[in-house]
Amino acid sequence: MDYQKMWENLKQQIARDVTYHRMGAMQTMEEAVYGEAINKGILAIMARMEEEEGKKE
Repeated sequence: MDYQKMWENLKQQIARDVTYHRMGAMQTMEEAVYGEAINKGILAIMARMEEEEGKKE
């Protein structure tokens, strides 16, 4: 399995989800705000993981 490719694909999907929730189409205001915040949080966690991994190399 190509984990690097899967990681990048996951980041792209989460970034698309952020955009979807930011636009708010067919969502309640609460769902849009919550969805955007959750997905941004996940991206932040992933960025910290990448940073930590980069320090090991």
